[in-house]
Amino acid sequence: MTDLSQPRAAFEVLANRLNDAGVPVESVSGNVGAVVVAYAPFATAAQKTQGAAIVAAFDWTLSAEKAAEAAATGNDLPLRQQAEAALVDLRIYRDRATTTTAQDKAFMKLAARVLIGLIRLVLKKLDGAA
Repeated sequence: MTDLSQPRAAFEVLANRLNDAGVPVESVSGNVGAVVVAYAPFATAAQKTQGAAIVAAFDWTLSAEKAAEAAATGNDLPLRQQAEAALVDLRIYRDRATTTTAQDKAFMKLAARVLIGLIRLVLKKLDGAA
């Protein structure tokens, strides 16, 4: 069983979840359609649940990463600011997901790209620290 208390393992689990959802972690400009549809008003209940699980997993693993970063360097502020900004974007969209305007869909695509880019950044950071 994967030890999710370890940041690297937790982010690997998250990366696998994103890949399972059809979102390639290795490509910031990759297919974010799975995340978009997960929050869209026309998504199935299962798709919405999957999208919520992705964000919840990111929330949880981000806490683990923040703790590890703070312990290792004594300063996790830059990573924290980037991560919190991405999560704010995702939460704003999630809270407004009852609309179907093109602007909202574009906003979610941007937020998803920020999230994917952030995950890549943290994975690289963890790889370098390993």
